[in-house]
Order: sequence, then C-alpha cells, then structure tokens
Amino acid sequence: MRVFLDANILFSAVKSDGAVRELLRLLLDSGHECWIDDYVVIEARRNLTAKEPNALAELDTLLKRLRSSPAQAPARN
Repeated sequence: MRVFLDANILFSAVKSDGAVRELLRLLLDSGHECWIDDYVVIEARRNLTAKEPNALAELDTLLKRLRSSPAQAPARN
C-alpha cells in the first residue's frame, strides 16, 4: 500500500518516540511505501527548526526510509 505523509505526520514522528513514530515504523517494516514530496519536507523542517530543533537529526534519519517525489502544482481547471 502507498501512504502519502504530510508535514504534521513527519513533525509528530520525529519530535518524540510516540505512537506516530511507531505507526511509521510498522508501516515501513511491513513493506508499505511511505511517500513525501518536497513541500512536505520543507514544511516539516521549517516547523521543527522553529519548535523542536533537536529533532532535525531524527527527521534526516527518517527521510532516508521514505520515498520522495517532486512537489506537484495543483491542477488548474
């Protein structure tokens, strides 16, 4: 299964060793694809820098386990 993670999930997963981090570990260890895009990484890094700078190293560790795609512009109608 593919799961797209938003910045809030990344922030929560790396700021403490809690339920969100465990959920991501279970997903990844079970072979699910966890996806992020550039915007999500930028937003998570910005929020961590402002609120939990000690968690930035944990973010970098987590990012190595995730699949990434370029940010997508919204479709125009």
